[in-house]
Amino acid sequence: MVTVGDGNFILRCGTFAESRKVGQIENNPNVHLTCGVSSFSAMQPYLQIQAKARVTLDKDERHNFWNDMLAPIFTGPDDPKYAIIIIEPYRIEYCSPGSYQPEIWTR
Repeated sequence: MVTVGDGNFILRCGTFAESRKVGQIENNPNVHLTCGVSSFSAMQPYLQIQAKARVTLDKDERHNFWNDMLAPIFTGPDDPKYAIIIIEPYRIEYCSPGSYQPEIWTR
């Protein structure tokens, strides 16, 4: 999965239009992402992101997000199996080891 953000903290992910996560988002758009944790034994700074997600098949969104990393997975930006998940954060916590108070951004 390729993820790209913009200056408004909105994230976009390419996915299969028929994937389980698409159905889950359609049933409940509230999502939680943890970014930056690769090992619990060697904690590094990480983000906790609370957001609303939606899935789109919009042609402009799919073409604007398309990049060569998706080519092995989809036939192109017009592939009917290709969808975009748009994730709009409303709370981001930046957590760093040794600090018990995360830095918090809210919208």
